[in-house]
Amino acid sequence: MRRCSSAYGDTGDFGDAAVERLEVATPLFKPFMIPITLIVLFGLFYVQKRGTAAIGALFGPVMLVWFATLAILGVANIIQAPGVLVESMLLMPFAGRS
Repeated sequence: MRRCSSAYGDTGDFGDAAVERLEVATPLFKPFMIPITLIVLFGLFYVQKRGTAAIGALFGPVMLVWFATLAILGVANIIQAPGVLVESMLLMPFAGRS
């Protein structure tokens, strides 16, 4: 059975949830799960000791590119299928209801 959860682990912290998704993508990553997790953790601690300014300088441009990519792809898909906006607006009154 495939487990569906958010980026946060069951304990409430980020943990290695993102790395766990590699195993869902392909079982070939299973032997590399612990080494990848350790590399990510050590990398985060290494960058953390440089301070938040260094982290912001590194991730700021990355996030800018990420959000710009999402915006461009979103607009391109809306142009291809504008009906999705009408459908989403029709379903909006039912959002959040089970």
